[in-house]
Amino acid sequence: MKTITLTLITFLISLSSFAQADVQNFRVTSAINQTFTSSNGQRFDYEFDISGNYGYNEIKLWAYAESINPNNLIGLIRWNREGDDNLNFSSYTTAPKWVNIAHVWDGRSFSTNPLETFFLVVEYQGTSVTLSYTIPDSDSDGDGVFDSQDDCPNEAGPASNNGCPDDFDLRISDFRIFQKNSFSSGNPSVVLDYPTANFEIKHTGDYSFAPKIRLDGSGSGNREYNIKIVAYRYTGNYYPNVSTSSNFTELINGDVFIGIGDETEPVSDFDDGFGPVVFTQGSGTSTTLNGELQVSAGTTYALSVIVEPLDFSDSNTSNNQINVQFLFNNVEANSAPGGGGGPIKYPIIIIGLDDFSKSTVNNEEEYQKALKSIPKGFYVIHDKDGKQQSKIIKQ
Repeated sequence: MKTITLTLITFLISLSSFAQADVQNFRVTSAINQTFTSSNGQRFDYEFDISGNYGYNEIKLWAYAESINPNNLIGLIRWNREGDDNLNFSSYTTAPKWVNIAHVWDGRSFSTNPLETFFLVVEYQGTSVTLSYTIPDSDSDGDGVFDSQDDCPNEAGPASNNGCPDDFDLRISDFRIFQKNSFSSGNPSVVLDYPTANFEIKHTGDYSFAPKIRLDGSGSGNREYNIKIVAYRYTGNYYPNVSTSSNFTELINGDVFIGIGDETEPVSDFDDGFGPVVFTQGSGTSTTLNGELQVSAGTTYALSVIVEPLDFSDSNTSNNQINVQFLFNNVEANSAPGGGGGPIKYPIIIIGLDDFSKSTVNNEEEYQKALKSIPKGFYVIHDKDGKQQSKIIKQ
């Protein structure tokens, strides 16, 4: 008798197991970060995978938010209530469903925010199966910090600052212009040490820029910023208020990677992939700055140095730009070294009065070499047309 009873119990358990719906992989398909109430007209979308032969029988689907209790019921679906369909799935098949929000959410709401959990109860022939789904965490700003732990989910920032941008202060702490030509005996000399207000460029040759950038902040690692140095004819307004015309040229537009603290960026070097950046003053009354800006003697120009953050926010952008004026007053273009008075025009001819020395030069460098090589005496300088320009005495 005991054996018969055990067999009957086993049969009933087997029958009950057979009546259970074979479902898995419940997931919410409504958009993330949606808010739902019973009065907003939205529908709640979800799906699951089902396998097995259920014939023309009904399957009930209860969807819940947060927990399984009547107050959190999103909605009930009575799938195949009329018995119109033969529910036969030989393999796992995705079943997409949607439901209107139940009235238990009047005056209340639920959301599909990351880490919110939902439940699906599937009932078939009196037997229920419960599935759950948690909305996955997301990284809206792509900073590597999940939204659930990100105090600034729409602004990139390091984990050390809870996903918010570091409070950096990027500024130009120093700016120098170096002169590199024969007048400095082959060694660069400083012609501008900011904050000098105004300076003059008096000689031909190359000039290079060396801005010093300071970046203070609570973060660590490298930060990316952009340096711009622009030169233009000064009309009383500093860049970026000047118009981008033929009198405007951008000397640098390079991306630089630096660390926290003081960093010197010598623009005359080949570091960071954009150097050297120099501007050359020619030997005439008008020349070209970096191939774009026409520079005339006795004219005032301006340089604007701008540093811009690229991958972080800057707490104080008012110190990201400096502006300086310079007067191009080229002495080689205005008077002959050693005396005279008239402007030098190349090519020129240096003729000794006793006619024992005669030299033809085509530029300032050749002129300086000629002055060193000729003997002491009195000389006359002519241009190529034979017109006298000036007189010099070599002692």
